[in-house]
Formats: sequence, structure tokens, C-alpha cells
Amino acid sequence: MAKGNAKGANLFLSYNFADSRFVARVHYHLSKQPLITSSFWPPGDRDVPTWAGSIGKSISEAGFVIGFAGEKAGHTQELEMQAAHARHLLVCIVRLGDDVPDELKPWSNERDVVVSPEGALAARALECASLIAGWLPNHHWVPDDGLPLGYLFDYEKDIIEAYAAGVDGLVDTELFGRGVPERWPSVCRREAAHENRLPEALTGRHRTDDDVVLVDARARIARGAALTFPEAGPRPALHYSRKRQLQVRIVVSGGVAPGTNAVISGIVKRHELYAEQGGGPGASILGFTEGFRGLLRGATMALTEVDMRQAAHRGGSTLPTSRAEQLLGPDAGSKLAEAVNGLHHVDILYVVGGDGSLRAAHALASVARELDRERDRPLAVVGVPKTTDNDILWVWQSFGFLSSVEKAREFILDLHTEVISNPRLCVIQLFGSDSGFVVAHAAVATDVCSAVLVPEGPFLLSKVSDHIKKTLVALRDKRQFTPYGIVLLAETAIPDDADRYLDDRRVELSTGERSAIEQFVKDGRRVRGQTPDDLRSAGLRMVTQVLQGDIKDMGDEWKPFRVFSNEPRHLIRAIAPNPGEVILGQRLGANAVDAAMAGYHDCMVSQWLTEFVLVPLELVVLGRKRLPLEGVFWKSVLASTGQPDFGPSPDR
Repeated sequence: MAKGNAKGANLFLSYNFADSRFVARVHYHLSKQPLITSSFWPPGDRDVPTWAGSIGKSISEAGFVIGFAGEKAGHTQELEMQAAHARHLLVCIVRLGDDVPDELKPWSNERDVVVSPEGALAARALECASLIAGWLPNHHWVPDDGLPLGYLFDYEKDIIEAYAAGVDGLVDTELFGRGVPERWPSVCRREAAHENRLPEALTGRHRTDDDVVLVDARARIARGAALTFPEAGPRPALHYSRKRQLQVRIVVSGGVAPGTNAVISGIVKRHELYAEQGGGPGASILGFTEGFRGLLRGATMALTEVDMRQAAHRGGSTLPTSRAEQLLGPDAGSKLAEAVNGLHHVDILYVVGGDGSLRAAHALASVARELDRERDRPLAVVGVPKTTDNDILWVWQSFGFLSSVEKAREFILDLHTEVISNPRLCVIQLFGSDSGFVVAHAAVATDVCSAVLVPEGPFLLSKVSDHIKKTLVALRDKRQFTPYGIVLLAETAIPDDADRYLDDRRVELSTGERSAIEQFVKDGRRVRGQTPDDLRSAGLRMVTQVLQGDIKDMGDEWKPFRVFSNEPRHLIRAIAPNPGEVILGQRLGANAVDAAMAGYHDCMVSQWLTEFVLVPLELVVLGRKRLPLEGVFWKSVLASTGQPDFGPSPDR
């Protein structure tokens, strides 16, 4: 049974417990359709004492009943259908087999939706959801974007465990019903029937299907077959014929990162190598300006090897960038279809970007699969991970991250000189829209910070203030003159007790900043996509002003003590990449081309552990990597700062 309440088609799903896995996946697809509401209620929830009352409430809110007719009808399903009949609700039977159980035959008629018994469960569920949408009046099917319901994982090991713990390699019903692939996915690949004439002397050894990389380097391997990724690199056969010119497009989305131009250079150089040295198809290579915004407008610029060879060592991005918001979210369906149709003449699209950009890349690839019949050519989407936050799943360490940390270290040490020479406390805000990798690494690299605040770690500002005051007093007593300090803050490190300070006279927040904090809390204290400017400034302003006020309240001798803030965020990512990241960027670009030419698509190239690999984008979009607070590295951060646990008490 499922429940829901929203404008549009409000569906009540009635099913036998034996069919719950299938129905959970159907619900996943239906819940992503505009104006269709269907919230899945797992069988386990039916044991609660209030279940019978909840059933009545759900049916009273429903406009349509979808009855799933499997091998047999359960007693609960009979009661649900009878209650729906008593309310004169319009019923549609979804036939999962040849026969309809006797208990459901009163509702079986020409409106029945018949689902093929053949094929994978996930594919059948998608077919079923589209058929149901077609049955509903005034509803048309919006192509599925393939994205899960929210961020489901914070760490790759948790994904590995989910598949390792599953029966026969299947993830559990709850995860499957939220968009996780049922089995460990392989990388999508189209037929490769054309010989690769690019000599191995120029590219390195051609990889075969047997060249795979273990996902888990630990001694314990998942039950059953080991989980692997294909090794990246050139293949002996290509998907594309030499008889026509390829249409290649590159989009850079999200914020810049040191090494972005090296990636673009690697892509352009590799395509020209295939054309000039391998007798392969030539390519018209254009870049979209202003990211996905430019893609939707069709705004492009030509890219040549000569141009990119000069740009590869520079910071920033030759292709102007923007965020991917237009292609994400509940109302993005029409924009995705518009984008795919606008790429009808394009063979390969390379997406260089972070979490949101790669989610958009997977959404484009998923929609393109559904619309391929309407396209001139099938679209191959290949992603290259780009983020200074280092928060993309299945990326060992993203290009530009260490350059940004190195620059952050330089700024922190310079500001440390400032606070020692002119004693005061400095609150420094660095990037980290959903993770604290940058601030944590910068803190350990400098070893001069009094506290580090990250989005992953719950903290009370009152406890941070107590720690800073004790640290300052201890320094004063030891040094016999005014102490100093540095607090390092990620941009979405918002105090758990922020509501306590919203009306504090010492904290001056704009209406927009107050609203941003309230929305952040309502969203489960997570940011998806770009960090709102008001949220970023609200967090920095609140931490700085509360610390200033609390220190002044310590007594007359502390009233002259100053607390100031500094925000070198953009400065640490606009720098030129170091030599290692130029090399990494160019290798990622070249591997992306090798993958696309061999027919791989809907995937990301990445360095995972010690090797370059191809990762299915449906695994990348399952979450966003975050600092494991129980890990050894975070403990080293705490050892560097000497800070205690700032989190709320368990009874709070």
C-alpha cells in the first residue's frame, strides 16, 4: 500500500507483500513524475498499532487506486480494495501475470495495465510506471532521469557493504525502491565493431574486457563475485566508423578547479590523435559557453589543440561555466528533454563538473535513452569529475583539490602571522558546500587552528565559544599578553543551536540570511547543488559575531579584543594547477575520449585507488562523499586543534 497527498493524481497502491519489491520500484518512478503522488509504505510498517487508521486516511486522500495482481491477493490487499470500492474510487488493475486472482477479478476490465513478465525487474517496473501514467487522465509520461531519491550514501564503503550484505547480490528493497541499481551495475557500452588503428606505441596497451580493477582493496571481498570497475584506457575496437566526422561537445559546469583546462586539453588532443595518427574519424569539437545554460541556448566556441596546449597550465576555465540547476529538481523534465533534443546531431558530450553536474549528466543520458528514436544519433555522455570540495563518490582525490589546499594553507599561515602580530581571533571560511575535506586538510597542513567546523559534524556554537574562551585564557596566562586564535569554517557549517541566536541582539542577520538558515534546517541540514549566498554569509556572520560578543562578556580586559573574518574561498580555486594536477587532468581527458570512442557511455572516468577506471554514473549519483567522523583522519584534525566534542548532548 502507498499513500500520498498532493495536487494532481494521488495514487493509492495496493499490493500483496510478495510483490513489494516490484511495487517499491514502480513507486520510485511514479513519484518522480510531475503531478503524480505515490509515497511507498513498506510491509514492515503495517505492524504498527495505528496501521488500520492510517489505511483509511490514505484511501480517503487518494483519487485513484492501483491494484497489483500477482500470483495471489493477500488478505490486507482485499480489505484495501473493498475500502476503495466503498469510496467509489476509480480502480486500475496492473496484471503481473497471465491470470488475475479471484479476489481482484471484480475490478479487472479493459482498463487493466498488463506488464510483460520478461526482462529485469527494474526495466519492468519502469515500463509499468509509464503504463500507469498513460492510464491516468490528463497525464503524459515525462522521460525518467534515472536519479535516486535524495543523497543515499556518504561513503563508498557503505555502497560496497550494501551490495555485500544483499541476498544473491541484490540490494535490499528499501534501497532499490529509492533508485539504487538492483545489482552492481556494469558500464553501458554500445557495439564496438571497428578496428582501432591508433598504435599502442602512441597510446599504451589496449585494454580488454578482462582488464578490471577491484573496487574494494581491503582483504575482505563482497560475497559472491568481486565488485569491479573496467580499467580505463584505449580499446582494440571502436564504436565509431571512420566514414563520417564526429560531432563532439564539451560542457564545463559548476565552479572552477585548478586543472580544468588540462582536462579540456586532454580531450581535444586525444580526439585529434585518433583522427591524425589512427586513421580514425575526425571530430568537430565545440565547447558550450556558460555550462548547461549555454547548452540549452546552443552557445558554443571552437576548441583546437593549439589553443588548449597553451591553456592547459592556466587556472580557471577556457569555457565559461555555470551551475546545472536548470536540469535538476522536480520540474526539470521538460528542460532535460529540450537539452537532449538540442543535441540531436551530437555524438559525444563530455561533462566536466562536480556532484550536481554529474547528476545532470546521468539525467541527460537516461532521458536520451528514452528519446533515442527521435534523435539523429545516439548520444554518448561521459563525465569527468571536477570539484575542489573533493566530494564526488568513486574519486580517490579530485584534480585541483591539493592545489586549493596548498593555497588555503598559504592564506591561513599569513593570517596566523596577522593574529600573532596584532593579537585577535580570525574566523576563516573556506569551500565545503556539503563536506569538510578542504578545511580539514588545511587545518592539518597548518597545525595553527584552534577549532575546525565542518558540515558533517554537529556542533553547538555555545560549546565552540566555551572552547575558544578557555583557549584564549590559557594562552594569556601562559604568554602574559593578549592571546590569539584561528577558527576554520566550512561554508555550510551551521550551528545546531542556530535558532538560539536568530533573535540575539548581537547577531545582525538580514531577512534573507534568516530564511536561508531556516530552509537549511528544513532540508535536513544538507545542501544540494550550489550553496546559497545567504546561507554562507549567515553562518560566517553568526559564528563571528557570537564569538565576539561572548569574548567581550568575559570582563573589562577582554572588551578591546577583536574577532574578524576572512573569506579566501574563490582565491584558493582560481589558481593555476600544480604539475601533478596538470598531468592528472590531461590523463582524465584522454581516458574520457578512449572510453567514448570504444562505445562506453553514461559513465565517469576516475582515478580510483591506484588505477584509472570507468564508473557507471548510476553509482556516482547515489550520494555525495563526506568526512567519516569516526575515521583516523578526522581524529588527526581534532588532535591538531585540541577541540572537544562540540555536538549536542544525547538527551537534547
